[in-house]
Amino acid sequence: MNRLSPNTHLLEQPSYAPSTSSEEILFKTNSDGCIAIQSDWVSVFERMRRLGSYYLQTRHAYARLVTKTDPLAIHWDVQGKVASDPQKRLFLNPNKRHEIFARISRCACCESPGRIEFRNRYGMEVMQICCPPDIKAIDWAKAIAECTQDSHSIEGLSEGHPIIPGDAQPIPLRPCSLAYLFDGAHKNKTSLAVTLVTTGIVHRETIKPNYIYDTEQLLTVYGGSTTLQFGNGATRGFFFLKNSDTPRLLIGGPDNAQLLAISPTQDSASLEFFNSFLGPFLGKQNC
Repeated sequence: MNRLSPNTHLLEQPSYAPSTSSEEILFKTNSDGCIAIQSDWVSVFERMRRLGSYYLQTRHAYARLVTKTDPLAIHWDVQGKVASDPQKRLFLNPNKRHEIFARISRCACCESPGRIEFRNRYGMEVMQICCPPDIKAIDWAKAIAECTQDSHSIEGLSEGHPIIPGDAQPIPLRPCSLAYLFDGAHKNKTSLAVTLVTTGIVHRETIKPNYIYDTEQLLTVYGGSTTLQFGNGATRGFFFLKNSDTPRLLIGGPDNAQLLAISPTQDSASLEFFNSFLGPFLGKQNC
């Protein structure tokens, strides 16, 4: 199985001038230099709205989804059970235990002054907010200082990937088919929606591929401000699911886990391409 390497910053190189500010903010850190902050997700995202933009990354052991975005406005639903943004790109489940840590240190590869790491109960990072490199370190520190107030934790339930639904239809695709799918979208100048589900988090982005790099173990798809990385070696099968108006291609992994979901966007051209690509495989049995 291919597991993605530890955190990789997929950011453009900035033009950075060190700040001459003499302001100082002191933080208590752990042995790794991390700052523990409150586990109230909505409050953290609200405080990050002071930034003009940031990089949002979600991940599990076999896939990573990264996008540069304007600050998301995250709100709880009326029952207070799930938090999401108005565009429904990100869903957060408060019934999952997470710890949240911040870092304030200049990244050698991208010049970012720091990031916020959301970790599951096993200490694995499942989501990250990365500060853009053009933000001054003191301004990033001020945002983090607000997040350290009234720190508390959220008690949680289950962990892990969702399972492939029982009514999903197996289809005879091979791991390399995923690259062909994105390449077809590129040639047809259309977009696809990619959904990554990790512990307590559902992250959905639209990606219009403009560059694809595929090896036996790792697929990387670049599309504007969004990047997808997927470990091909983890693929155990492909499944088609249509229990609503939107068809979905599910990528199954070890223990019948759902590693990724890919679907057409609301654009008719995307739906037409998606159906034409999968159409010849539907109704056939896996080899």
